[in-house]
Amino acid sequence: MKVVVYAICKNEEKFVSRWVASMSEADEIIALDTGSTDNTVRLLKEQKVTVLSKTYASFRFDKARNDALKALPLDADICVCTDLDEVFEKGWREKVESAWDKSVGKLTYRYVHKMDENNVEQLVFMADKIHSRHGWKWIYPVHEVLSRTSTEPYVIRACNDVRLIHFPDKNKSRADYLPLLQLQVKEYPNEARGYHYLGRELLYRAEYAEALEVLSKYICFLNTWDEERSATFRYMAYCCIHLKNGLEDAYFLSAIAQTPFIREPYVEYASYLITKAEYDGARHFLKKAQSITTPSLAFAMDAPAYNGLVEEMLKSIEGK
Repeated sequence: MKVVVYAICKNEEKFVSRWVASMSEADEIIALDTGSTDNTVRLLKEQKVTVLSKTYASFRFDKARNDALKALPLDADICVCTDLDEVFEKGWREKVESAWDKSVGKLTYRYVHKMDENNVEQLVFMADKIHSRHGWKWIYPVHEVLSRTSTEPYVIRACNDVRLIHFPDKNKSRADYLPLLQLQVKEYPNEARGYHYLGRELLYRAEYAEALEVLSKYICFLNTWDEERSATFRYMAYCCIHLKNGLEDAYFLSAIAQTPFIREPYVEYASYLITKAEYDGARHFLKKAQSITTPSLAFAMDAPAYNGLVEEMLKSIEGK
């Protein structure tokens, strides 16, 4: 099989060597540079990466990824989209090929979005950026996803033993995200997803009233999925805490009702109750969380919630 890795990049010279070493199991590596002013392009070329360069008057991630995708060989069997701050564990190609056949359109794999200082998983979900060469395009200005352009039937197959780890540049600005998310909501006003991410971004920026308004629009959609909807309720709860409007308990409880089968909403609500010295309530929800042993990777999993955090929290309020 012909396996091709592709990426978009800009000013990521610090990641080049590590990324190329990780991706070198592929037959070919292609990178679309979108305007680097550092040594990214030179370093990639020195390591035999095929480099294309294109600048954009109005940058958006889906457009850049589609331009990179168009540059892939037409006879590629498996296309692997990664970013330069990501690293596969060794042996990934063999595992991908073992899971692949002509019926497969996409593979899902374990994506570690965040690690702690001891390289212990913190935030994990199943990503799906390994795909067949034809019948796909990227959509959305930011937080882009693959969308099907073909009517040919296909299979999505899980490849749980492939792990891609994210080692982000902590100094990288998120300034471009907000206008791109606002554009996404404008272009796709009837899709809930954009409101979730826009509301979350506003929460990150401490724009709580506006975040709550946007997240409330998400909740009005009926075609959402449980884990994302639960996270949205929790974001709304945090907005309410800062706005001091007294609605946070209702939103935390809505999150729990939406996904009673995952630990995260129980743990987050218990954490809030501890700050209010409501220890009996916190204990109740922590014990509920403790009874859940299988995480869901349909959305970002908060790994510590399943690896000792609940027990630590219970111990911290023992006797209170």
